[in-house]
Amino acid sequence: MAIIDVFVADDDPKAVRYYQAIVNKMDGMRSIGSTSNGKVLVDIVLTVRPAVVLLDHKMNPDGFELTTTLHKKLPALPIILLGGREDLSEKAREAGAYAYLSFPIIPSKLVETIRKAYEHSQISSG
Repeated sequence: MAIIDVFVADDDPKAVRYYQAIVNKMDGMRSIGSTSNGKVLVDIVLTVRPAVVLLDHKMNPDGFELTTTLHKKLPALPIILLGGREDLSEKAREAGAYAYLSFPIIPSKLVETIRKAYEHSQISSG
């Protein structure tokens, strides 16, 4: 079974630790890095090539703009936007995100979404 490499982008260090702890506890999944700086996110992702990106929608610059930029450069890369508003799912999809999860982020739902996003990317790119 392939290991799912997950990259976390959030400007809240507690959130980063929380997401990384969830990911690192799961078999077949690992966090390969994080950033709190949206301005360098695209360059980092292009370098480390994660299988899935978790991205806070309130990053600076805007998480939706970052999603659009990443999606244009790496169309098969699943991006899961995270935020506090349930009404942003459609906006997230329009920006190129695989999914939008609203707070509170439930660990089992996050893991399930990461796995589904990864599986979808494998089917789409294969």
